[in-house]
Amino acid sequence: MSEDPKQIAQETESLRKVAFFGIAVSTIATLTAIIAVPMLYNYMQHVQSSLQSEVEFCQHRSNGLWDEYKRFQGVSGVEGRIKRDAYHRSLGVSGASRKARLTGIIWENSF
Repeated sequence: MSEDPKQIAQETESLRKVAFFGIAVSTIATLTAIIAVPMLYNYMQHVQSSLQSEVEFCQHRSNGLWDEYKRFQGVSGVEGRIKRDAYHRSLGVSGASRKARLTGIIWENSF
């Protein structure tokens, strides 16, 4: 079991290089985890808070538009949406012209 001292020295040197490389990689990974993870968390928190303010702004604008729509609907006196009538449109009579015609009939009969 006697080994050559030259072979032992060469094996020791190669294991030393592997150990140094392993320690270097683990040190870099640890420093990356210590520095990068909090930075990533901070960035994600910043993005989330800015998106939250954008969502609140959009909700505010949407609510304002719905309020304006309801106010306009009450002022114009229209109860609901007028449905489109595809069957009559194919015959050349659209819902708007039919409504105008009916309004004209009611208007003429009111005198």
